Amino acid sequence: MDTYNVSQALDTNQKELERLQGAFDGITTDISLSNKDWRELMESGALASLSISRYRGHKSLSSADLGISQEEYKEVESIVSLGFRLLLPKAVLGAFNSLESNARQVLRRYTLKVPTGYFLPASAYQACAGAMQDHKSKFDALVAQLLDDLDMHERTVLEQYTVLADQVSTRLYNAGVITYGERWEKAQEFKDRCMATFPTAEELADQFSFRLSLAFVPVPYQANQEAPQYAQASADLLALRKAVLEEQSRVQAQEVTGFIKSIQSEVYALVNESLSAVLSTAQDKSHLQSRSIVQLRGLIERLGQMNFWGDAKLDLIKQEITAILDREPSKRNFEIDQALLSAMQSEVQLTLRSIGTVERGALDMSQPAPAPISMATGTRQEPIKIAPAPARLPLPASALANRANNGKLF
Repeated sequence: MDTYNVSQALDTNQKELERLQGAFDGITTDISLSNKDWRELMESGALASLSISRYRGHKSLSSADLGISQEEYKEVESIVSLGFRLLLPKAVLGAFNSLESNARQVLRRYTLKVPTGYFLPASAYQACAGAMQDHKSKFDALVAQLLDDLDMHERTVLEQYTVLADQVSTRLYNAGVITYGERWEKAQEFKDRCMATFPTAEELADQFSFRLSLAFVPVPYQANQEAPQYAQASADLLALRKAVLEEQSRVQAQEVTGFIKSIQSEVYALVNESLSAVLSTAQDKSHLQSRSIVQLRGLIERLGQMNFWGDAKLDLIKQEITAILDREPSKRNFEIDQALLSAMQSEVQLTLRSIGTVERGALDMSQPAPAPISMATGTRQEPIKIAPAPARLPLPASALANRANNGKLF
């Protein structure tokens, strides 16, 4: 590349970075969400959990199952845990384990961790419900297959316990615990004991369930009645009730700020993680890899579901990534795209640090949470606002240059 083209590339790259930084600096929404009604945020979704019940298919292993006498085991029980023996083939139990683990990971994909559990924004509900229905269908199919194949599984388990029974009886014979003639009887006794707990189809049928459980987020309610309604209003009682209300207000404010901080940090951490993965893959490359494109499209989808409070920075990041991906591959400038992604990550990391240290202001918890809307008038009281944090001072030119340099390739 000649000197003119290098200079032109530098100029184009710098202008794109300045455009992006100007867009970020033009966002006036402070990250304390002071323009949001805390009740609106907490009512914009629900707490979600996955309730899965299933037959675990194992039983505690005893020393007798291994041909170890109680006296021998007592000598080592302080450092030995015998664990479990299986009542169904390992592959069958493994299939249920894998499905449950995957279903919980998928649920986590659509939710945000908050102090009271996992928050499912309404914008992600349909996608989450569809994914959970897919997993429930797979779960139900595994259950049906298990019941259909139960006789076969019983034969398989019996064969495996027959091998173990022979090993145990031989070990006891070699140790002089039983005679040669007692070996068969001991092996049969062992198999009978192990297979006695093998489940019937009737026992299994009621032990499986798969359900997405939803609950409203508990919205703090502020009680402001210092005077007792029934007890005599002595000076001591009034002082005590005032102290209780002050403590309750403090705890409620912590609940609200904890919720807000959690939803913000979860989404910004998601963006940071995704951009880190893409930029790591982009090193020593000359174009966006197909895997990176898939990751970025996934990030756009998740931002559409998770940014339920309309964070302007997140909207800008989504818009910028969409613009990169919407261009035809032949018209993409990899160096500029990589620089822009790096600059976005720098802004995300600045925000992540600010979320933990920003001056959030006091929460106005003096009013009760919203009463139900009147069916007669359709009215509702004015929303409670979070007191605004102080306006962010503009960064000096040198700081802006340093932030831009974080994303420059040249």
